[in-house]
Amino acid sequence: MNKKYSKHKTVKRKLASVKAFYSYLEYEEIIEYSPFNKVRTKIKEPHVLPKTIQKENIEKIIQYLFDRVSSAKTDFQTIISIRNIAIIGLLFSTGIRISELCNIKVADINFNEKTLKFFGKGSKERILYIGNETVVDLCKEYKQLNEYVAENDYFF
Repeated sequence: MNKKYSKHKTVKRKLASVKAFYSYLEYEEIIEYSPFNKVRTKIKEPHVLPKTIQKENIEKIIQYLFDRVSSAKTDFQTIISIRNIAIIGLLFSTGIRISELCNIKVADINFNEKTLKFFGKGSKERILYIGNETVVDLCKEYKQLNEYVAENDYFF
């Protein structure tokens, strides 16, 4: 099977399917004993690193977002554009997950100390410093411009 299929996951899936089929036959008493009961298969998958975004593409994204702020025709478009830059900036500067970013509350951002408190994986509370001054300023500006941030618990 390793020669026929190029991916390790395919081989593991096929083995799991055959094992499950024989377990079903044994459970239904069609066969007395599953030959896979004593078989232990351990297929090591190569560790694949996550793909990264090239620096040039990141710069293009950020430049596009800043262009959207300058070309905004309404206050609403300006607020949304600043929000989008703040979101991308926080993701890049802190490395937090999107799910963690979505759960950031207004009280979790301390602009004086430039810290961000959030709950990470396993509900562990973490505090990070926002090292990029531009991101801190954008978050402040977004909070000041968006009147709904003050009324709601969540920042974004």
